[in-house]
Amino acid sequence: MGVLIRAAVAGACLAAAGAAFAAGATPVASAPGGASAAPPAAAPAPAGSEIVVTGRRDQAQQVADFVAALTPAEGGAIPRFVDQLCPAAVGLLPEQNEAVAARLRAVAVAVGLKAAPEGCSPNAFIVVTESKRAFLELLGKRRPQVFGFIEPRELRRMAFGPERAAAWQIAGAVDKKDKAQRYNDIFSGSPSEAWEAVARARSNPRGFDAAVLVVEMRAVNGLTATQVADYAAMRLLARIDPNRLPPGAPPTILTALEAREGNQVPVTLTRWDAGFLKGLYATSINRKTAAQRSEIAGTVAKGLGTPEQ
Repeated sequence: MGVLIRAAVAGACLAAAGAAFAAGATPVASAPGGASAAPPAAAPAPAGSEIVVTGRRDQAQQVADFVAALTPAEGGAIPRFVDQLCPAAVGLLPEQNEAVAARLRAVAVAVGLKAAPEGCSPNAFIVVTESKRAFLELLGKRRPQVFGFIEPRELRRMAFGPERAAAWQIAGAVDKKDKAQRYNDIFSGSPSEAWEAVARARSNPRGFDAAVLVVEMRAVNGLTATQVADYAAMRLLARIDPNRLPPGAPPTILTALEAREGNQVPVTLTRWDAGFLKGLYATSINRKTAAQRSEIAGTVAKGLGTPEQ
């Protein structure tokens, strides 16, 4: 099968996505090999020790800025997935949906997150649709609980903004005994029970147990399943806003959807991306934001110092 996502399979996919929210995950196949590209040429070695020191300082600042842009201060720990990951993708050809989910599962394991066994109940959703706005509006009518953690102003920004994708997390819901609830448990009861779970989760710093990425077909048309899954990994496994990245930011898969035609796009997670996710899932969730950022930056820097394979 072709590895490129084709616009010909586009559709509202609202019924399919709704089914995915309610159904368990189906077994997934191995992701196909994505496009490959030659690694960038290594920079020439500096001539003097003073230049070496300056270069290292510049990189350290670049790493710190990159990590800070991807970890907005929200008070307390930087949130992350605290449950086993069970991905599901809808809106593409069946084999592409399976490839995207399989790749996301593999990335999650590689960065230190546990994957749920096959037949699990999905908690990480990738929805490809013709219209982000239409899908969010319909989801809001049918399952408003899914947006329980998002302020109305932010929800409007997500729906009506020019971005081609919207992502959000459902933050670590717990029951009255502080026991973690699985995604489907939150929404399987009565509306009052669902909203009670949402209210309890608002003040719970554990992280999040579910995440949703809605992306428009025009944004992924021409990308590989690997690129789509790796972009999803950054948006689902961490609470990231790509708009916070400064101009001239390091190479990242987060530019894949918004890149202008003709611009070069990473074919997979970059070392900056992989280092960020590995650092996030290696640090303690009980530490304060500044300490977590420092640890994440250390992991990114370590990865950048490793020669390309």
